[in-house]
Amino acid sequence: MNSNSSIIICFIGGSGGHFIAAIVEFLLYGKHQLPQDTGSYHKLSVAKQYPGCPLPMTNTPESFAAEYEEIKKLPDYPIIIGHYRNLALLQSLGKKVIYITFGDHHRKEIRRRVRQKVNLPKIKDITQEQYNMLKGSSWPSFDEFKSGAKVEELDEEFVLLKNKDECLDWIFVVPPIDPNICRIDFDEILSGYSFIDRLAKFLDVREFDKTELIALIDNYRKKQ
Repeated sequence: MNSNSSIIICFIGGSGGHFIAAIVEFLLYGKHQLPQDTGSYHKLSVAKQYPGCPLPMTNTPESFAAEYEEIKKLPDYPIIIGHYRNLALLQSLGKKVIYITFGDHHRKEIRRRVRQKVNLPKIKDITQEQYNMLKGSSWPSFDEFKSGAKVEELDEEFVLLKNKDECLDWIFVVPPIDPNICRIDFDEILSGYSFIDRLAKFLDVREFDKTELIALIDNYRKKQ
């Protein structure tokens, strides 16, 4: 698969992006893997997550600029998983985009899942890339922060914004015409199988073992 047909799965942490990646691997490569004990699919055969940054939880120009630079540097890879919001940019680069939407009533469950499944990076180990993804316009530079400058907005222990519900700030930048974009709602992650055929059609997969795929989905849901 060349870079022009790369698949990008975009989602806020905790909403099931790795799970969808596992389904994509099944449809395209016949992979049937079991989720980890936490219920996560963070170890997949084909899909890779880029970059190793925390969620871009702010809507500042700095955050979107940092995300823009990360997207422009994406490697050529068949399936990429990422916490990306700028679907319009990804589409303009020729990517096939799958993204997961959610509503206010999903926020509590998404927050529970991300804390259950993710080993959040410690603030003492924060990288410049991670810092820039969260950085506000009035923050000190990364070098100043590492030299002791205080940032009241940052959590004292983890690479997170303090007392912030990341779901409230999350927005997708969706292009007006989206032939290469497939939307999945978080309700479909929680129950039902209607998205299977839609996803298979988007990936141009005509034949697959639907019974086996449903078993994969059921197993995932039981571990949440």
